Amino acid sequence: MRTQPLVALTAIVWLTAYCSAQAPVAAPRPDDPSRQLVLVEQPKPVPAPWRAGFDSITAADAGVWIRFLSADALDGRETATTGHEAAVEFVAALLASWGVAPAGDPVRMEPAGSFATGPAAPRPAGPPVRSYFQRVPIREIRSATSRITVGRSAGAAEQARVFQPDLDYQFPRVRRTEVLRAPVVFVGYGIRETAAGWDDYRGVDVKGKVVLVLNGAPRPDDPASPFHQPELKDKYTGARPRRTASPKIAAARELGALAVLQVDSDAAGRDVAARVLDGRVVDDSKPVIDSGDREMELPEPAAPLPMDALPTLTVSREMAAYILGLADATLDGLRADIDGKLQPASRELAGVTLELHSEVTGALTSSRNVLGFVEGSDPKLKDEVVVIGAHLDHLGHYGPYLFNGADDNASGAAGLLEIAQAYATGAAKPKRSVLFAFWTGEEQGLLGSRYYADHPFVPMDRTAACVNLDMLGRSWTKERLERMSRMWGIGLPEDVMAKIKVEEFMALSLSETAAMDAAIRAANSHVGMALYLRPSRGAAAGGSDHAPFALRNIPWTFFFSAMTEDYHTPGDSVDKVELARVERLARLAFLTSVELAEKSK
Repeated sequence: MRTQPLVALTAIVWLTAYCSAQAPVAAPRPDDPSRQLVLVEQPKPVPAPWRAGFDSITAADAGVWIRFLSADALDGRETATTGHEAAVEFVAALLASWGVAPAGDPVRMEPAGSFATGPAAPRPAGPPVRSYFQRVPIREIRSATSRITVGRSAGAAEQARVFQPDLDYQFPRVRRTEVLRAPVVFVGYGIRETAAGWDDYRGVDVKGKVVLVLNGAPRPDDPASPFHQPELKDKYTGARPRRTASPKIAAARELGALAVLQVDSDAAGRDVAARVLDGRVVDDSKPVIDSGDREMELPEPAAPLPMDALPTLTVSREMAAYILGLADATLDGLRADIDGKLQPASRELAGVTLELHSEVTGALTSSRNVLGFVEGSDPKLKDEVVVIGAHLDHLGHYGPYLFNGADDNASGAAGLLEIAQAYATGAAKPKRSVLFAFWTGEEQGLLGSRYYADHPFVPMDRTAACVNLDMLGRSWTKERLERMSRMWGIGLPEDVMAKIKVEEFMALSLSETAAMDAAIRAANSHVGMALYLRPSRGAAAGGSDHAPFALRNIPWTFFFSAMTEDYHTPGDSVDKVELARVERLARLAFLTSVELAEKSK
């Protein structure tokens, strides 16, 4: 996730105002960073045309949908399983019952005639008859392996060595059969923090090359190091929640590297073989979960996204030492030089190349997006569409352990169902059309939304905005919010954190567009959440289904309520979902989409 430049002083100003119900909130100056903070003392009445739809979004109804979608009978809704297909049919049946028009693939119409009855009657002219389903072809990976050769040519002399997976390196996501061959560059800790005066990439060219990176950061426990600052220490040495991209990988990708080799920076770290063996130890104090993940991808490579990981390998110290030794350097010597001087010591490794061979076999399967729409009322603007989406899939089960996915993402799908019903049953219709998209394959790499972006119902150049709902059902704990605030660069002091009413708070990511910012603020004036807006260029703010739209420069916002300890565990159950919060966020998303669909530009 992208770090926001919000200083602690701003946070104190915001939270002081938040905790004082009597004090009016001054309008922020355009250059004031507190513009990221959206506070509402007294929500305004919802405009009459949208009041009925707004009121129809209720916690009770959302709870019914969440209970069904997260029921054991759906077996965790894993992509391309009968449990997910049951969820798909359920959602489509609800859309049909509310009169939402289908926006999926054209229905294959059999000829009216036959050999016995004679020629078929001509089909009537007009748009194709559509279903609610968009079939998404998927390649499921059945087996994968790899090997690496590292060598150096110096005149007529050549030196090379072959390295094997699990012994010398870990490569967790081999996706394609290919050969990658490129020079290797040592880039120290692989950190770019210009505000802290540190850039491991200064003076080296890594475009089209493989980078060798030390884990961690230089002397994080030493007050003399810039990485002793809590936000940088957490960023580079703390445990990183899933869904948050590594800043080191992001930096390497931005500068054009082809792959990343990561190595523990000192001998105290566990080596590759130890990591692999530790992963095979059965811990009787915890549930034993069969981690046999299914790996899937689109058969034809979709456009890469900013959060897509480069090929990233954890390599053994022995392998790293061999690579550096080919260039007459040592791992410990380079680390000591960087840590001792607190200065980068990146360098080209003259003549050293790495060749990665990966071999993959797969089989073809498929899954389905569910698409429905409400046509706009304006003769011209109805040809444009606002997409509201939520992924319907989850993780399925590992062995006997079922991942119900009540918050992730039955809560978002339920919120989207409520919004679709609000539009379909309300008397008012927006100027633009509105598309409701229940995506498949999000957990496997945004498969459904990526496929839709290449095969849209309305061309992407007429897609006005994307509103993405992913995990609406839980609030932050103060402890998790404090930690995430440091990762975001907010740096909230402990005494201020103690005053936060987490049940009212949401950090809302959005594209850096005036229209999206204005739509969210206008919508929240009727809902009254305490929002911290996190504008972002591109798709950097979270790996979810808004990303394919962001890649095409379509304005987007990402409704993500909170990260909890139950994320991607069997503990994500319906009894922990805060239905009142789902109601408020679905209402906020509904009004945000209304604002986007109604505005002329």
